[in-house]
Amino acid sequence: MAYAPVGPGDQEAARAADLVESLCIFEPEIAGILLIDDGVRDAPLMKNMRRPRRGWLAAVAHPFQSNQVDDLGGVCVADLFAFSTLREHLDDIDFVLKCDTDALAIAPFAEPIAAAFRRNPTAGMVGTLGTSCNPKMNTRANDAEVSKILADAQSIALGCDRAKEIMDHWQITSETQKQSLQRITERFTPLLSASYAGEHCQGGSYAVSAEMIRRMINAGYLSDSDLWRYLPFAEDRMMGLYCALVGLNSLDLSAPGEVFGVQSVGLPYAPDELVQLGYSIVHSVKGKEEDAIRAFFRSIRLARIS
Repeated sequence: MAYAPVGPGDQEAARAADLVESLCIFEPEIAGILLIDDGVRDAPLMKNMRRPRRGWLAAVAHPFQSNQVDDLGGVCVADLFAFSTLREHLDDIDFVLKCDTDALAIAPFAEPIAAAFRRNPTAGMVGTLGTSCNPKMNTRANDAEVSKILADAQSIALGCDRAKEIMDHWQITSETQKQSLQRITERFTPLLSASYAGEHCQGGSYAVSAEMIRRMINAGYLSDSDLWRYLPFAEDRMMGLYCALVGLNSLDLSAPGEVFGVQSVGLPYAPDELVQLGYSIVHSVKGKEEDAIRAFFRSIRLARIS
């Protein structure tokens, strides 16, 4: 099962259609694909989209309009909303794959991901730890910013002398944002005394175990949208926080021959090299060469079904 947040505009709709086609071709038995639709466009989002062979394809409206959320916070909300929407399917799946619209499947991925979770029962997420699967491009395995927000939020709540400086760093400009940050501190205080160092999977694409989602449901975390909707905080960092909070860890699955050929900006290797290295999910195909990159990967899909 997979989901993708889809931003406003017809270009985003076209990207989503390309992503859905790739998922359906390389995993024709995929149980379902959920699109979180955040925008007005000229044509219905799912018009002429490929459908899974036996599964379902659905689009649901983002719970808030774009002007009611921060751009980054809106994707945090989309994650929690997607899990809430998919909760009734958890008994039938091992994991949920998250993809941005500038990700693509380029090979089968379901069994390698499921196998990784079976081998590592304490893993809540699998993906690319850091900014790139290419070691030469990877600048961050952990993320000091993730754990820093907890300490900084606590400092704001205590009214320390550096509160104004800290608020500027996190682009906190309103009382609503300040209150959200303080509530996040209350939620994640247990991690301040733990060994959590900001580990999380890069957000272009990663997989979340059904067990992690169950733990989030049981703890009431899927109702946390208001904590994040006004904050400029990246959703992959947020997911790393929740993963640690429910007692699980983030696992790298991005070595050659593994699933996630993911980089935060641009592709980690040339398109043909990603194929040769045996990756299954790639990110990001967005950029000045996007049309050519998509055409290359589309030719691989067409060859698979011809």
